[in-house]
Amino acid sequence: MSFSAELKRRKVFRVAAAYLVGAWVVLQVADILLPALELPLWTVKLVAILAIVGFPVALIIGWIFDLVPGGIERTADAATFRFPLRAALVGTLVVVIGVSGFMIIRRRLDAVGLDPNAVVVLPFRVTGDAQLQLMREGMVDLIVPKLTGMGGPRAVDSRTTLSAWRRAVRTDDADLAPIKAIGLARKLGAGHVILGEIVGAQGQIALNARIYSTIDGSASAPARVTARQDSILPAVDRMIAELLSRQAGEGDNLAALLTNSLEAVQAYLEGNRDYRLGNYEEASQRFAEAVDADSTFALAAFGESRSLGWTGFGPRYQRARKLAFTFRDRLPPRERDLLIAELGEDFPRTPSYAQTLRRWEYAVARQPDSPEAWYGLGDTYFHNGQPLGMADYADRALRAWARSIALDSSYAPPWEHQMQIHAARGDTARMRHVYQHLRSITSDHVSGTTKWVYAAAAGHDTVRGRLLREAREWHGTKINDAILHVMKSGIPAHDLDKLADIFVATASPVQRDNLWFWRAIYELNRGRTSRAQRALDEGAARDATRSQAQFVTVAHSIAYRELDQAVADRAAHDLRNDKQPFTICMVGFWNMFKDRRGLVEHALRAMADTLARRGSDADDIRHCRQMLVAGHAVIFHQPTARTELQRMDSSVVDGPIMGGPVANFSAVLLARLYSQTGDFERARQAALRGGYAQYHLSAQVLEHARAAAQAGQHAEAIESYRIFLLMQDPEPGPAKQLYDKARAELAMLTSR
Repeated sequence: MSFSAELKRRKVFRVAAAYLVGAWVVLQVADILLPALELPLWTVKLVAILAIVGFPVALIIGWIFDLVPGGIERTADAATFRFPLRAALVGTLVVVIGVSGFMIIRRRLDAVGLDPNAVVVLPFRVTGDAQLQLMREGMVDLIVPKLTGMGGPRAVDSRTTLSAWRRAVRTDDADLAPIKAIGLARKLGAGHVILGEIVGAQGQIALNARIYSTIDGSASAPARVTARQDSILPAVDRMIAELLSRQAGEGDNLAALLTNSLEAVQAYLEGNRDYRLGNYEEASQRFAEAVDADSTFALAAFGESRSLGWTGFGPRYQRARKLAFTFRDRLPPRERDLLIAELGEDFPRTPSYAQTLRRWEYAVARQPDSPEAWYGLGDTYFHNGQPLGMADYADRALRAWARSIALDSSYAPPWEHQMQIHAARGDTARMRHVYQHLRSITSDHVSGTTKWVYAAAAGHDTVRGRLLREAREWHGTKINDAILHVMKSGIPAHDLDKLADIFVATASPVQRDNLWFWRAIYELNRGRTSRAQRALDEGAARDATRSQAQFVTVAHSIAYRELDQAVADRAAHDLRNDKQPFTICMVGFWNMFKDRRGLVEHALRAMADTLARRGSDADDIRHCRQMLVAGHAVIFHQPTARTELQRMDSSVVDGPIMGGPVANFSAVLLARLYSQTGDFERARQAALRGGYAQYHLSAQVLEHARAAAQAGQHAEAIESYRIFLLMQDPEPGPAKQLYDKARAELAMLTSR
């Protein structure tokens, strides 16, 4: 018997025909019913795949079994024919694999050439009020101009879309099923398509819409907005904002995102994308646009403050922080936790190091799946760990950042500071891994600061030369940060002077007014005291900044005793009648080290009077007075010296975090006073209390090196000596003598 005859005998052809008809009916029902039930499009594809795969299975079953009046029974084998069962099974498997492979390859080939940022907006289905039929195609004209590619997709031209749509539908009142709409959008080269519906009744309208991906067939959660019919335009804006927010993964923040300004939402979403990718300058600009469009937009204000924290602070930074805190009740719970962790419950009052750490630990406990919370905790360890006395602060920071990265490896902030830690440790392998990953997630738009640290630490002279040519295009803060990172990390300071010259040459008008101050700080850290003195004299020569320059001259001369003491003495004398609290305090320190006890006690009384007038908001003045009290007790050998020093130490750790100059000056002074009492272990710890800034940095590092050596912490001392010597490029004179002395002290330590 032939194979064809055997197929007829077993009624396999009938089974095939019945299966094909049934499968066609099922596919038609699925194409209509599944999208109507708001099931994802992959369910339609799954039904189609199952129908294809089931066909050979049905044929095999039809071959083996037969339907008879008594039920289903096995078909009797023909005497002259034996069915090749193994071959059939292998063939079925080949068909399944072939179909699956074809679907995968076809999907990938179809995706080639599709613009993932382009979206096709199709006419909305209209039900209910017949007067709303005008809005069917009108929705295309309303939505397309708003999707400009800023903060979300870019709409395909409405005329192109409507022309293609009319060719695809039979009549103007017909609608395309999602799978056919996706096919139309694919033909137009778009990565997405928007389908929606308008329902009108009794003067009210309801707008429903989804964004479908033409690449993988997935659909966003539906955006649903209701409004009066005379408020259709604001309703369309809210619907678009909700669609964009859901597509950007901000579905949990919808209540906070729905401002009265669609432009603000779009700018926020673009800024948030840039921030996550490490493009902080672009992010701050987009967030600023959102805040300017709606000053009550707390999410955008918080985003602006975070991005400006990377690019230079300034007045906008303070304004953004204030707005975010003022409208914090509009923030979603997650962002509110992050805001309170960053600013504190008593903003604008400054929290302490310990309070800041506790807040971030609390934020992580409440939001354990938030990469932002883990990043913030790691950043707190990184910046505040040393002042809190954590010897393993860098390892704690790395562990917290590793958790953040595990939650979202494309989130750039936790990758940034790792460069400095690995560079300081000389771990070029890890540093290279971090740098390459940053390049991949930022599309090679790595900040100039990070590029410089990488090139300097890895010894890439050619790359460093190229970066010098590019540095004129950097934001000035990036240059300053690059210099700070190199100094703090103990990286060889090759070409650092050239980078500093570029900063001076490209300074903004605001920065130019204070270049004398910046130059004095830079030159002191490099060991060029005569250059620093010239910069201080330049500031003092300006009437508008004379008293400020004299104040800085006195402060620097206390921290750097290699400066011209006679010039500082004259400056202190000129400031003797100045009523500014910090001036009184600094002049008091100067007179204290000059053994002028009466003038010191006069300063103490003046500070006490100032505190009595200012009351509870004078944390900074209270801190400065406590330093002066402790210094007076130590220098003049008061029995309360140790107690007052411990109070001063506690005010640094448990009191409000002081700004850079005050924090670093406090660390230098506290370490020096502890050393004078012979308590070198506390001096070692105190020298680490400074803030993350360049002010008095080399003096602080040297104080730490010497105190650590005296306390028996030789490895720690050697590292600080190494950083100090790499930081310095001293000029002849007292600074060179200090450099040579530090090098000799290091040689003695390493020879033990």
